[in-house]
Amino acid sequence: MTGIDTEVNPGEMRWILIPSRSERAGLAAACRRVLSLWLCCSIQTASGQLEPIRASYDAIPGQPLILAVRPENDRLPKPNVTLRFPDGREINGGVAAVRLVTPEQSGQTWLRAGARWEVLGPREAGSDLETLAWFVLAELPDGVIGQEVWLDGQPITLRWLPRPRLMAARLGFDPESPDTNPLADPWASPLPESWRTRPDLGAALRPASDDPLRRWRAVLATHGLHPDSDRG
Repeated sequence: MTGIDTEVNPGEMRWILIPSRSERAGLAAACRRVLSLWLCCSIQTASGQLEPIRASYDAIPGQPLILAVRPENDRLPKPNVTLRFPDGREINGGVAAVRLVTPEQSGQTWLRAGARWEVLGPREAGSDLETLAWFVLAELPDGVIGQEVWLDGQPITLRWLPRPRLMAARLGFDPESPDTNPLADPWASPLPESWRTRPDLGAALRPASDDPLRRWRAVLATHGLHPDSDRG
């Protein structure tokens, strides 16, 4: 405050502080910034934020991170989001919905065809928000730091797990050993070698092989899920 004025009344003298022109301009600019921030927060709240379903999620460095979420305010979410880590690093994530599609009974066979999972983008999902399962998928970089990640202004705790390849190397599991005991190697196939070499095994596992969410079961039965193996 640089301007000083005096106003003399009978019996008293009152000092009045008058802001300078530059101080008044700075105060007006600060008010505009506060109003702009409030407006941006209000718009973001009303534009279909995503709320995490769980308070924490498992994460592996260098592996995809999948977050189960739900749209807020009954608004269609955007196809892409930004995840922020405490060290300032940002990564992009894609938003998708999963729907279970049950085929109609044709009447030609006594066995109904199996249901299948369908992945939809936000635009394809339309207004059908509550009956869909929503997820955020992001590729975690190597060397990321932080016990949490921020999504739409909400912190999500990450439970960091060791990399499967590193665990396999430290424990000395051999992915090419045909007689590996599944009790000794958690990634080995639970089927004996005589079953894995049967010519009809592929046909029996075809329903699982054709399903993106169950394909890992077919790979486990035939070759195992060893992280150092290139099969499957």
